[in-house]
Amino acid sequence: YLPAREEPVPDSEPFTGPVPWVLSAKNETALREQATRLVAFMDAEGAEAAPADVAFSLATTRAALEHRAAVVGEDPADFRRGLEAIAAGAVPADGVSGGKVGFLFSGQ
Repeated sequence: YLPAREEPVPDSEPFTGPVPWVLSAKNETALREQATRLVAFMDAEGAEAAPADVAFSLATTRAALEHRAAVVGEDPADFRRGLEAIAAGAVPADGVSGGKVGFLFSGQ
């Protein structure tokens, strides 16, 4: 009888491609403040964070509140532009803002 041999877990490739950074807040002011805090995070310790990891955390660890916005990008410059637009009260060029619900029937 031989003991089970542990196989090494292969390192997975980091995800590449566009991802959404989703924000939500109770009101417009709080949404703008969240965008400002995310820019500050990027300037501090978040500069090396993988965009897909930040996207996952924003989508799964935050409450879905009434005021929402999303920025879609692939690199820090994309996200910075979108977040700065949200912080200024504008709709980002590569994103959306609002509280409306939309339905997509793909393949129909």
